[in-house]
Amino acid sequence: MMELVFWGAAGVVFYAYVGYPVLLLLASRWSSRPVRAASITPRVSVIVSVHNGEAFIRDKIADCLALDYPPDRVEILVASDGSTDATNDLVRQAPDPRVHLVALEQRRGKEAAQREAIARAGGEVLVFTDVTVRIAPSALRGMVACFADPTVGCVSGVDRILNEAGKAVGEGAFVRYETLLKRMESRTGSTVGNSGWFFAVRRSLCDEWPEEMASDFTMLLRAVRRGQRGVVDPHAIGSAVATQSGAREFQRKVRTMVRGMVVLAAHRDLLNPLRYGFFSVQLVSHKLLRWGLPFVFLLALGSNATLALGSGFYRVALLMQVVFYGLGAFVPGARIPRFVVVSSVAGLVAWWKFLAGERFVVWDPTPRTLETPR
Repeated sequence: MMELVFWGAAGVVFYAYVGYPVLLLLASRWSSRPVRAASITPRVSVIVSVHNGEAFIRDKIADCLALDYPPDRVEILVASDGSTDATNDLVRQAPDPRVHLVALEQRRGKEAAQREAIARAGGEVLVFTDVTVRIAPSALRGMVACFADPTVGCVSGVDRILNEAGKAVGEGAFVRYETLLKRMESRTGSTVGNSGWFFAVRRSLCDEWPEEMASDFTMLLRAVRRGQRGVVDPHAIGSAVATQSGAREFQRKVRTMVRGMVVLAAHRDLLNPLRYGFFSVQLVSHKLLRWGLPFVFLLALGSNATLALGSGFYRVALLMQVVFYGLGAFVPGARIPRFVVVSSVAGLVAWWKFLAGERFVVWDPTPRTLETPR
């Protein structure tokens, strides 16, 4: 029985990180759905989410104004969620008339601020981005071109986490892995999530805006419910410097997972493969299964410890597990073990908070350094 538990757990981990990408590769060979992109210039509203972002707002506005897009077809709305620093004044001082301030007097959360901005927006395509994220001038045209395909409801950018020298750090390898998965999902039909830093949505999908749920994930699932899909533009890169606080980064992971669980619980009908086909398989594989991996790791460790009592093979396997988790817990430079351990602990905490009914509605931006490499 313990052998079945151990190998079953090992199989689940293998599928989550290796088997699922292979499945996507096979699915893309069997049924590919390329995006029929074309050069179009609908009106675009860029909505910048911010809370007390005085250190970043000037650069962010400059980035948005530098986007390679017809100036008369784009506007920038800064959705300020109860900012108490100089953020609002700096936005009002912006010399370009395309920049507008949408300020909430009291903090109500990121999605509430976005909703107020949507009510003021005049664009057919709405682009959402955070104040600490730097975007290249060429990013917008590629995202908008994807909307020439009528099946596309959302377009996700690509996250890039950098150090102050401009190199990938911490989760850099994992972010690249996630980007590869999104590109493969796009080819098979739809991604299962948008970048929370940088994504675009058709205005027609924003008639019901989620004030208490993560907008990036919610809008993707809403697009699928309405017969559309989400894709990724690999050239639309949003860059930000990694946070210098391990504790704050851990809190961000927990908050992100809990918010994702809330969204999926509200859209659990999408887990039905009889109705939503392969997308349901993707949703289980990329989201639900990932969130359940901390329990799978515990099963693998516990069953391995029992089996090690009577087998040299399993004693070696147990030693390998202990060393791997030890590296992750005590050696910050061991990136992959560190990521697995921290993510697993964050996952356990997230499940505890989710099942206890704790929710994260008010936005708590992750502190980052002032200069973000392009």
